[in-house]
Amino acid sequence: SGVLSLVLISSVFFVGFGGVRKPLFSLAGLMCGLGWTLAYAAATVGHLNFITVTMVSMLMGLGIDFGIHLLFRFEEERESGSDGLESLEKTIKTTGVDTLVGATATAASFLALTATDFRGVSDLGVLASGGVLLCFFSTVTVLPALLGLFPSEGQRQLFLRDSLADLEKGILGRSRLVLSLTLVMLLIG
Repeated sequence: SGVLSLVLISSVFFVGFGGVRKPLFSLAGLMCGLGWTLAYAAATVGHLNFITVTMVSMLMGLGIDFGIHLLFRFEEERESGSDGLESLEKTIKTTGVDTLVGATATAASFLALTATDFRGVSDLGVLASGGVLLCFFSTVTVLPALLGLFPSEGQRQLFLRDSLADLEKGILGRSRLVLSLTLVMLLIG
């Protein structure tokens, strides 16, 4: 499931970002964080079981969010005319702090699982909470380092930005219809 998660996340990321290099940088940060998480698992719990092994797929989905937020913010800064280093600094000062708050809240939520008497779920809480923080830390260290080593060649529009903006405007323009359809689906569900 971990390999499948990685392939699907990569595919969506490449298409959504309209390129390969920067998504690969973000994935490198994620893989580093997952590696650190496995070392953390060996040092703390000492084993994986049928419940805790699911944390790899969960952390891929949660951990890539940090890279997505940082990359999109970095691209926004580049499009506004900032150079590479200045864009990195602004990105980390703004989005880096915001994602730290999100990572800490997510880690605290997983840490709440440690209160259970069932050892597999308790172990999952320990591993997932540490894993989220390690994935965040690897993203805010590895990703900016790679972006700094391999600066982009000028500004580039993101692949799906215009079409997604049009879709968003269309949905917002039909908010009553969307709300009605959502309520109908909720009632059916």
